[in-house]
Amino acid sequence: MFSLKFAYVAELDVALHEAIRYYNEQQINPKLKHLSL
Repeated sequence: MFSLKFAYVAELDVALHEAIRYYNEQQINPKLKHLSL
């Protein structure tokens, strides 16, 4: 159970970092948004 909880927390941490990185990229490069659309 501990390892499962640890894996869940680690995955959540990765997801959080991905979200922050995506948000920062959008803030820094607004032009990127138009290109991706």
